Amino acid sequence: MAASRGRVAVIGGGIAGLAAAYELKCEGVEAVVLEAGDRPGGSIDAWRVGGLTVDSGPDGFVARDPAAAELCGRIGLGTELVTPTSSGAYVFCDGGLLRVPDPAGLGGGPGARGGGGGGGGGSRWPATPRWARC
Repeated sequence: MAASRGRVAVIGGGIAGLAAAYELKCEGVEAVVLEAGDRPGGSIDAWRVGGLTVDSGPDGFVARDPAAAELCGRIGLGTELVTPTSSGAYVFCDGGLLRVPDPAGLGGGPGARGGGGGGGGGSRWPATPRWARC
């Protein structure tokens, strides 16, 4: 690395702050990350639910995005990228996981053209599905 070209405070240790600090370091600038929370990562976290590790926070990036995949490679995470399975979406409710129905198979889902939300129009979406009450 080249000689230090200054010192910068990066406010926030979320994904944007950590990426900014990394880019600054690559340019020879010392970056000090200031995070109010007890860990880096911001809203990105993981929880154990029903024996499964469930990621929480913002959506992941699409691995086919060249810039995101290239950054992961540069910081040593390229081999850890995984393709998510299409197991559907779940919500934690009443102590367990409930599968959220695919709107495409239920007449378009709430608010869809053709009367979603269970109110006529041929929709098979329940008026108030159990998972929506949690």
